[in-house]
Amino acid sequence: MLRIPIGEGAEGELYSVAMAPDGSRLVATGNTGSSWDQSFSLYVFDVAEARLVGRVRHLPQFVNDLAYSPDGRYLAGILGGGSGLRVWDAKSFKLAFHDTSYEGRGSSVAFAPDGRLAAAAFDGWIR
Repeated sequence: MLRIPIGEGAEGELYSVAMAPDGSRLVATGNTGSSWDQSFSLYVFDVAEARLVGRVRHLPQFVNDLAYSPDGRYLAGILGGGSGLRVWDAKSFKLAFHDTSYEGRGSSVAFAPDGRLAAAAFDGWIR
Protein backbone atom coordinates (compact mmCIF):
# COMPACT_ATOMS: atom_id res chain seq x y z
CA MET A 1 0.00 0.00 0.00
CA LEU A 2 1.11 3.54 -0.78
CA ARG A 3 0.31 6.56 1.38
CA ILE A 4 0.78 10.29 0.95
CA PRO A 5 1.27 12.66 3.89
CA ILE A 6 -2.01 13.79 5.44
CA GLY A 7 -3.00 16.62 7.74
CA GLU A 8 -5.96 18.45 9.20
CA GLY A 9 -9.23 18.81 7.29
CA ALA A 10 -9.01 18.05 3.58
CA GLU A 11 -5.20 17.82 3.49
CA GLY A 12 -4.36 14.49 1.90
CA GLU A 13 -7.59 13.95 -0.06
CA LEU A 14 -6.67 12.28 -3.35
CA TYR A 15 -8.45 13.21 -6.59
CA SER A 16 -6.41 11.36 -9.18
CA VAL A 17 -3.70 8.74 -9.73
CA ALA A 18 -1.81 7.76 -12.87
CA MET A 19 0.36 4.72 -13.45
CA ALA A 20 3.29 4.88 -15.88
CA PRO A 21 2.70 2.62 -18.91
CA ASP A 22 5.53 0.32 -17.79
CA GLY A 23 4.05 0.09 -14.27
CA SER A 24 7.18 1.42 -12.57
CA ARG A 25 5.84 4.72 -11.24
CA LEU A 26 2.59 5.95 -9.79
CA VAL A 27 1.69 9.60 -9.31
CA ALA A 28 -1.01 10.68 -6.86
CA THR A 29 -2.51 14.12 -6.37
CA GLY A 30 -5.40 16.08 -4.95
CA ASN A 31 -5.59 18.41 -1.98
CA THR A 32 -1.96 17.63 -1.23
CA GLY A 33 0.62 19.95 0.29
CA SER A 34 -1.58 23.01 0.70
CA SER A 35 -1.55 23.13 4.50
CA TRP A 36 2.25 23.25 4.82
CA ASP A 37 3.35 24.86 1.50
CA GLN A 38 0.32 27.03 0.68
CA SER A 39 0.50 25.33 -2.73
CA PHE A 40 -0.34 21.89 -4.09
CA SER A 41 1.80 18.87 -5.02
CA LEU A 42 2.14 15.67 -6.99
CA TYR A 43 3.54 12.65 -5.11
CA VAL A 44 5.68 10.21 -7.10
CA PHE A 45 6.01 6.58 -5.98
CA ASP A 46 8.26 3.73 -7.05
CA VAL A 47 5.73 0.90 -7.39
CA ALA A 48 8.13 -2.06 -7.01
CA GLU A 49 9.62 -0.65 -3.81
CA ALA A 50 6.28 0.77 -2.60
CA ARG A 51 7.92 4.01 -1.52
CA LEU A 52 7.66 7.73 -2.11
CA VAL A 53 10.53 8.87 -4.36
CA GLY A 54 9.61 12.45 -5.20
CA ARG A 55 7.29 15.39 -4.94
CA VAL A 56 6.45 18.02 -7.55
CA ARG A 57 5.68 21.15 -5.52
CA HIS A 58 4.36 24.68 -5.89
CA LEU A 59 1.32 24.00 -8.06
CA PRO A 60 -1.11 26.95 -7.93
CA GLN A 61 -4.20 24.74 -7.56
CA PHE A 62 -5.15 21.13 -6.89
CA VAL A 63 -4.92 18.69 -9.81
CA ASN A 64 -8.23 17.07 -10.78
CA ASP A 65 -6.96 14.51 -13.26
CA LEU A 66 -3.67 12.99 -14.44
CA ALA A 67 -2.66 10.94 -17.48
CA TYR A 68 0.60 9.45 -18.77
CA SER A 69 1.31 9.58 -22.49
CA PRO A 70 1.26 6.12 -24.11
CA ASP A 71 5.04 6.14 -24.53
CA GLY A 72 5.53 7.18 -20.88
CA ARG A 73 7.44 10.32 -21.84
CA TYR A 74 4.95 12.84 -20.43
CA LEU A 75 2.57 13.25 -17.54
CA ALA A 76 -0.34 15.66 -18.01
CA GLY A 77 -2.42 17.21 -15.25
CA ILE A 78 -5.53 19.38 -15.40
CA LEU A 79 -5.80 21.85 -12.53
CA GLY A 80 -8.66 23.44 -10.67
CA GLY A 81 -9.42 27.11 -10.23
CA GLY A 82 -8.94 28.00 -13.90
CA SER A 83 -5.21 27.24 -13.60
CA GLY A 84 -5.26 25.16 -16.76
CA LEU A 85 -3.15 22.31 -18.05
CA ARG A 86 0.39 21.30 -17.13
CA VAL A 87 2.52 18.68 -18.94
CA TRP A 88 5.70 17.44 -17.29
CA ASP A 89 8.59 15.37 -18.57
CA ALA A 90 7.86 12.06 -16.81
CA LYS A 91 11.50 11.36 -15.90
CA SER A 92 12.65 14.73 -14.58
CA PHE A 93 9.21 16.21 -13.78
CA LYS A 94 10.33 19.49 -15.31
CA LEU A 95 7.50 21.45 -16.90
CA ALA A 96 7.40 20.75 -20.65
CA PHE A 97 4.21 22.67 -21.54
CA HIS A 98 1.41 24.62 -19.91
CA ASP A 99 -1.81 26.27 -21.04
CA THR A 100 -3.44 28.79 -18.72
CA SER A 101 -6.20 29.94 -21.10
CA TYR A 102 -8.90 28.26 -19.01
CA GLU A 103 -11.83 30.23 -17.60
CA GLY A 104 -13.09 27.33 -15.52
CA ARG A 105 -11.85 24.47 -13.42
CA GLY A 106 -10.21 21.66 -15.39
CA SER A 107 -11.97 18.32 -15.11
CA SER A 108 -10.35 15.65 -17.27
CA VAL A 109 -7.26 14.94 -19.37
CA ALA A 110 -6.48 12.02 -21.70
CA PHE A 111 -3.89 10.95 -24.25
CA ALA A 112 -4.80 9.19 -27.51
CA PRO A 113 -2.73 6.14 -28.54
CA ASP A 114 -0.85 8.36 -31.03
CA GLY A 115 0.13 10.83 -28.26
CA ARG A 116 -2.38 13.60 -28.93
CA LEU A 117 -3.71 15.20 -25.76
CA ALA A 118 -7.25 16.31 -24.93
CA ALA A 119 -8.45 18.25 -21.87
CA ALA A 120 -11.91 19.25 -20.68
CA ALA A 121 -12.90 22.06 -18.35
CA PHE A 122 -15.96 23.62 -16.77
CA ASP A 123 -15.66 26.58 -19.16
CA GLY A 124 -17.31 24.32 -21.77
CA TRP A 125 -14.26 23.86 -23.99
CA ILE A 126 -12.42 20.70 -25.00
CA ARG A 127 -8.85 21.49 -25.91
